[in-house]
Amino acid sequence: MKTNKIKIILWPALLLLIPLSCTKDRLTNIENEEAIVLIWLEMPPSAPRTYAISEIDENAVATIDVLVFKPSADQTQHPSGWAYDYKALGRDICDKPDNNPISARKQFTVPLIKRTDQQTIVVLANVRKEVIELGDITQTNADKDLLLSRLISNAGSTSPFPIWGEVKASITDATTELKVEGGMLRAIARLDVALEAQVDNFQLEELYIYNSKKSGYIVPFPTHLQDNARRVKAASVPASATEYATWNNATPLFYAVPPTMNRLFERFVYLYEAKAAPADRAGEATCIVVGGVYDTEVNPTYYRIDFYQPDGKTYKDILRNHLYSLHIEKVEGSGYKTPDDAFNSSSVNMKFEVIEWNDGGMSNIFIQGMEYIMLKNNRNTNRDDRTAILFRNIGSTDQVVFDSNIPLEKFAMQLSNGGFFPDPTNNKIIENDRFRIEIKTENGISFFECTALLHFGTQDNPSVLTVTANRIEFTITIIQKDDDPNDWEDGGESGFDFGK
Repeated sequence: MKTNKIKIILWPALLLLIPLSCTKDRLTNIENEEAIVLIWLEMPPSAPRTYAISEIDENAVATIDVLVFKPSADQTQHPSGWAYDYKALGRDICDKPDNNPISARKQFTVPLIKRTDQQTIVVLANVRKEVIELGDITQTNADKDLLLSRLISNAGSTSPFPIWGEVKASITDATTELKVEGGMLRAIARLDVALEAQVDNFQLEELYIYNSKKSGYIVPFPTHLQDNARRVKAASVPASATEYATWNNATPLFYAVPPTMNRLFERFVYLYEAKAAPADRAGEATCIVVGGVYDTEVNPTYYRIDFYQPDGKTYKDILRNHLYSLHIEKVEGSGYKTPDDAFNSSSVNMKFEVIEWNDGGMSNIFIQGMEYIMLKNNRNTNRDDRTAILFRNIGSTDQVVFDSNIPLEKFAMQLSNGGFFPDPTNNKIIENDRFRIEIKTENGISFFECTALLHFGTQDNPSVLTVTANRIEFTITIIQKDDDPNDWEDGGESGFDFGK
C-alpha cells in the first residue's frame, strides 16, 4: 500500500518520551491509501501522590490512542453527526524541539486514512487501558459522543494524567502535519495551598479533601465545553445520583505537609471533577479541611474551606484542567479539634480566598505560589501565543499586554541576538540591532512595547525576549514581517497549521 508521510502536532497537557508501536484497527471496506501524519499539541500549562511532581511530570504522556470518526447524516444512530471509523496508535512521541523547557509541547506520528471528507480525529493520552476496556469496537459504527462517554478513569488520578483533545481535518496527499487547535484538556484539576506573607501565627501541617471522587470521565460532555473546547463550564458527572454516589472516595484524602512546604504546598493534590452540592447540603460538598498549629498552641487545629461562587454561599463545580489556588490570608483563632469536627461545621477564624485558574489558557498564565503573570493578546494580530508581530517599516510597534501582582521593579529582561541596555541605569529598556523592548504602564495597563529599529530585510529574523520576575520566567518571540498594517485588517492569521 502506498503511503505518504504526514506529521501531526498537538499541544497537550502531559507527555512521557516513550516511543510507541503504531497499529490500527481497519474497517473491512477501507480501500483508501494511508498517510503517516505528524500531530503536535500543547498540554495545559494542571491521583493523589505521596510526593510532589514537576511541571514535566504534569506534561507526561506515556501512550497515545487515536480514534477517528467519519461524518454521518443518521441522527437516530449518530446524534453527534459522527460515526466511529477506525483507531490507530501514536508512535515516536517526543517533545517539540523549539523553546519547550517544561515539555508542554509534544508531537507524534500516526497512520491516518486519506479521505476528502472531513474527519474528527480524537487524541487520547495515557488512557490505553481504558481504550482496551472498550472491547472490540472495529465494527460498532458507534456514535462519537456515546462511545467517548464510556471512557472513565479510575486510576486514582496519578500521573501520567488522562488527557483528551480533538481536531477536524481532511487527510489528503498534501497533509503532512496537523495541530490540535485549542490544546488538550486534562481530566483532573489541581489544588495548591499557600500562606500569605503576613500570616505568621499558623503552621500548615495537614490537608484533607472530603467528598472527593475516585472516578472521572476522560472526555467532557460536549455541552459542557466552551471557548472552542479550550475550557469547560460544568463538571461532567453521571446524571444518576445513585451512580454518582458510587464515585465518592469512602474516606477523605489525606496529605501530610512536609515542613519544607508549610508555606507553599503545591503539585501534591490532584482531583477528578465534582458537581456543586445544593446550598443546604454542606455534607455533600467537596471541600478542604486545613490542619495546623495555631499561634502558641501545641496540638493541631482544623478549619473547613469550601469552593464557593463569588457570593460566598453557593457551591461551585470542581472543573477539569483548572488550578485552584487556596490563599490563606489571616488566621484569627483556633479551629476545631478534629478534621471531622471541622468538616461537619462551618468555617471559623480563617480568612482565605480560593483563586480559580483555567489551565486551558495556562500557556500564557504563569503562577508560582501566590504570584502570577498573565499575558494577554498582542495588539497587531490579536494572537495569544506570546508573539509580537512588527510590520516592515522602521518604527513599527506592537504591544503585549500583561497583568501581574509582582511589582515591575522585580522584572528583568534578556534579549537574544546581542541584547543590551542602552541606559545601564534603566533595566526596563533593552534592545539589539533590530528591536527595542520597553516595559510600560499607561492608564493602569502594563505592556511590553516592541519597536522595529530596521526596515524589514529578506527574512523574519526573530528575536526572543526572556522575562524573569522572582521565580517566574517566560519568553516572548518578536518577529518582523514584510507586511503593511492594512494586510492585517481581518484580524490576523488564522492560527491553523494544516497541510504544511
